[in-house]
Amino acid sequence: MMRHRLYFVTALLLLAISGQAQTLEECQQAAERNYPLIRQRDLVGKTAELTVANIGKGWLPQVSASAQATLQSDVATFPDEMRTVYQQMGIDMKGLTKDQYRVGVDVSQMVFDGGAISRGKAVARQQGEVEAAQTEVSIYQVRRRVNEMYFALLLLDDQIQLPSATCRT
Repeated sequence: MMRHRLYFVTALLLLAISGQAQTLEECQQAAERNYPLIRQRDLVGKTAELTVANIGKGWLPQVSASAQATLQSDVATFPDEMRTVYQQMGIDMKGLTKDQYRVGVDVSQMVFDGGAISRGKAVARQQGEVEAAQTEVSIYQVRRRVNEMYFALLLLDDQIQLPSATCRT
């Protein structure tokens, strides 16, 4: 990764200096425009915002649905004596069927969380700030490397011109 950065910065500086005279600020801006971490700067902010929004949804009602169907091979039945007594009374008691169905809907609403959601939001915001700071550090390192390469190339250019100036006198 570091080797790729070095090649990138070197190529950028060589192109900038060889084509035309560039200022240090122009080289830094070109490096920032072409550096992939610049795009992460926006993504970090958007990711933090989405995370905070999702944590805030903890106050919304939560709905869950469930369904179950079962089929038993054998079920409990009423004893024959009890069934005859019920039939004499005019009640037809068949007992349990072999297939059973269950459907349910649960709705839950958070009333008190002890501040967990607000702390979660604060943690998500701070994590976003840390990631943004890490990106800025990486960008600063690119700027530093551009500065080093720029001044090294200027020094080389002056060293190349120096012997030719001394030979003329």
